[in-house]
Amino acid sequence: MSRALEFAMIRPTTPDDTTALIALADATGLFQPSQLEELGEMLADYFGGNSDSDRLIHARGLE
Repeated sequence: MSRALEFAMIRPTTPDDTTALIALADATGLFQPSQLEELGEMLADYFGGNSDSDRLIHARGLE
């Protein structure tokens, strides 16, 4: 394995990635506009330190 690959990793997501993540989800064509809005809200909750939000439970179908 090359030394470059040995240290390659995917970095953690940051708040600055939100627009790109929503655009990526939109580009798949698998999400409705309301779901993309929900994704934005979920990411805002996560990055705001509110990862225990009810929104995450609802999105996972655990209601």
